Amino acid sequence: MSRLKVAVVCPRYEPEWGGIETHVSQLVRRLAHEAEIEVLTQTSDDSLPRVERRAGALVRRFHVVTPSVNYAWAPTLWTYLARNRHSWDVVHAHHYHALPALGAALGSVAPLVLTPHFHGTGHTAFRRALHVIYRPVGRLLVSRARRIICVTAAERRLLSDRFPGSVPRAVVIPNGVECEPLATATPFASQGPVILVSGRLEAYKHPVAAVDALSLLPGDVTLKITGDGPERGALEQRIRQQQLSGRAELLGRVSDEDLRRWMRTASVLVSMSEHEAYGIVLLEALAAGASVVASDIPAHREIATLYGAGRIQLVPVGASAEVVANAIRRQLATTPWSSALPALPTWDGAAEATLALYRELAQGGRSVIPTQLAPSTV
Repeated sequence: MSRLKVAVVCPRYEPEWGGIETHVSQLVRRLAHEAEIEVLTQTSDDSLPRVERRAGALVRRFHVVTPSVNYAWAPTLWTYLARNRHSWDVVHAHHYHALPALGAALGSVAPLVLTPHFHGTGHTAFRRALHVIYRPVGRLLVSRARRIICVTAAERRLLSDRFPGSVPRAVVIPNGVECEPLATATPFASQGPVILVSGRLEAYKHPVAAVDALSLLPGDVTLKITGDGPERGALEQRIRQQQLSGRAELLGRVSDEDLRRWMRTASVLVSMSEHEAYGIVLLEALAAGASVVASDIPAHREIATLYGAGRIQLVPVGASAEVVANAIRRQLATTPWSSALPALPTWDGAAEATLALYRELAQGGRSVIPTQLAPSTV
């Protein structure tokens, strides 16, 4: 039997960095063992090759003509999709909130799988207004998807609230976590408890909440912030204002190995985001042995219920520095944990479930599928 030919369409791809980039690359490197994967993405980084083989997949990058990170558009990607619309058995588009997925919906005749990474709204007043304008276009995108993969049941509910017709086509395939590399990483040396913030430094993720909480914690507690983004300057300023330069450190983007080491070093991970489709850093922290203080949003609540085993403490979105600091104190007082975690979802399981959907669609399958597919766990 011939191998499936699959186009994976995403706004950015590794080595460019972010949560969606991690999700797509983790799946692609596994799916490439079973199918011919062609990644179609866009970039404004002229140092990246336009065409390359990466982890078993063919990667094509198309140059963006708009300077915005959030509204990047590469018209040549759309043209390539249209010209090669008969080349693939399945097209898998990622990210409702970005333009490449729309190009995939309009430009290909192959069955469309959509992973929306859906937040339901924008993260600024301007982007919220654009969301309202974009909704009829988004409805077209969602309606053309033969299968929709949500990463949590919370995301599926949010999507169905906005687009009720999506319900029969939507399934839940959780993101995975690579447990063993996290559990066996070597911690960095530290003189006291370490609080960790990890991810894109965006305003809606509220990384500043950890800085403000640190000022209320004992002097031996330090804060490490990995990742980069538009909030870096504001964080540097807040650290200076709070006179925390000796206790709070912005590490920038770190290697995968060092990130695992910081996860192992941390006593508590803090994630105060307003919007997440999943919140994979919570699972990574758990796998590394840390506890978590996180914002009480649906995706975090679901992870806490399914996998937290009491190690995730939720606080209200926008909670005061005192509330966040008290939550951190409680978590510090209860680590290390003696009870075992439930089995965590894996990327191997997510890839296996995704490939099953591809094969069903390529064979013309129209059967009703379960609303939740449980990928393998470890």
